[in-house]
Amino acid sequence: MGSCQICILNLDLHPLKTTCVQRTVFLILLILNVFSYGQEIDAFNQVEEFYLKGNSAVTGNNILSKHETRDYNNPTGVNDQYKMRYVDIDDDNTTFSSSSADLIIPENAMIKYAALYWAATYPGAEGKKKAHGNRYVYELKQGRKKPINDILIKLPDQQTYSTIHGEVIYDGFKEDKDLEENNQPYVCFSNITDIIKLNGKASGTYTVANIPALEGYMYGGSSAGWMLYVVYENETDPLQYITTYHGFKFIDKEHTVVLNFENFRSIEEGEVKTELTIGAIEGDNALKRDQVALYNDVRKKFITLTTKERAADNFFNSKITVKNDEALNRKPNSMNTLGFDIAQIDNKNAILSNNAQDAKLQFTTKADRYSIYFTAFQTTISKKFYEEITAAKINMENAAPATSTTVGASEGQSVLMDAVRASRQKMQDVKKETIERRQNEEPVAKTEHPVEEDDTQIDDPAFYEVVEGPSVSVPDLEGAYYIITNVFSRKSNALRWSRFVEEQGLAPKTFVRPSNNYYYVYIDKGNDPVSLYKKIQELRKRDQMEKTWMLKINLD
Repeated sequence: MGSCQICILNLDLHPLKTTCVQRTVFLILLILNVFSYGQEIDAFNQVEEFYLKGNSAVTGNNILSKHETRDYNNPTGVNDQYKMRYVDIDDDNTTFSSSSADLIIPENAMIKYAALYWAATYPGAEGKKKAHGNRYVYELKQGRKKPINDILIKLPDQQTYSTIHGEVIYDGFKEDKDLEENNQPYVCFSNITDIIKLNGKASGTYTVANIPALEGYMYGGSSAGWMLYVVYENETDPLQYITTYHGFKFIDKEHTVVLNFENFRSIEEGEVKTELTIGAIEGDNALKRDQVALYNDVRKKFITLTTKERAADNFFNSKITVKNDEALNRKPNSMNTLGFDIAQIDNKNAILSNNAQDAKLQFTTKADRYSIYFTAFQTTISKKFYEEITAAKINMENAAPATSTTVGASEGQSVLMDAVRASRQKMQDVKKETIERRQNEEPVAKTEHPVEEDDTQIDDPAFYEVVEGPSVSVPDLEGAYYIITNVFSRKSNALRWSRFVEEQGLAPKTFVRPSNNYYYVYIDKGNDPVSLYKKIQELRKRDQMEKTWMLKINLD
């Protein structure tokens, strides 16, 4: 990473003629392929899940901008136009970057969960841009110099910073070490629930410092920032289901991403209130045609989400919005955060129906590329459903260690999930009885489609993302679901991996996907995704095969 890296942007689209420039353009194309590769392999994972009377709150700010301390309010400015520099507002010589934002929660609320995220593009410390005729040349002058997962935070009423050591969720630097010319975004996470509780005050100003990113110029633009997401319990709020997911998904016009949320049942009567919180980077205000949509199970279609601050065709527009409004209590309080988005949407359009048991969230774009790293879903739930899972949980606790009703996916999740499954099974039994009763009341000949009951419960969102999402196109391959053991950019690496798989007593085969020219090594295929998923679960128990996954090919 210490050597100079160059990429060239052709301004007038004339053919490039020199060998050096042709090689550079080839490298730019490989940059795009790296993102396609990462998008398919790095799935979103569920982090926490709550059933409670309460709500959520979010805050955050960017840490790269055109100026160190001043607000940036040009609505059409994009981050690759400017020499990006660290925001630094704390008047502290020991920090190189800092920004602040206020969090507001009810006075009597009890904090149940607090997650801090920070994300940035970081191929190196500094980037340069030079004009060469009708082209721009981008040079990376310095490699990474600072660790990405050690930062500082100052909580409300605190005078000094506390050190936060985070978990690296995604790091583009490690995705392909042979290809250093991509913008190498990263995402880190830390559960700071205990830190906030010990502070004794949750509402107030949070300042986060020393988040590393690339300063200067970069092809595509550099962006960075931090986000704090909090779940709290409050008796005056309705019963709600809240779940959080994180990971890294790169979205361009060739890749649509669908996230699936389950394990809840919405209220039986009245308007179903649903809220979404999304964290993303690299979405530019001036670049449009990116959308987020929630599936309407009555109208059987995705409904595009929009607010007064986020247009239906430009959802990711470099803004920080809370409850549909722009978040104003920030320093700097930039209207344009130059590629860093936090969106909390309080949906009042009744997209989810009464008694809904799942929800689908779709991310698409036809122009502006962006990456999502965090999504939270919450909705008002049935009191009867809540009582059923609570009762089932109590019964299970008689034979198992006690856990809190408002547990997260990482603590006591198995007990609560068993309770949820019990409630869902009860609903399926009622549905089955209703179907059987109707069949007895009417001639069997009138049943045009036999009813198939699904007795298999799979709780992995990535499974449904593959099954219900679009398939990829690979010419000359049979349409099916494929068990992929690994993917490589080099044929030699794919051959070495295949030999390793053969040593495990398996029969690997390889195909090349034309859209990215990567070599996919698979061991089985078929049209029954459930049985293939069970096989994947067994394969993941083997050494070096923990990331085995499923790909849907030629089935659209």
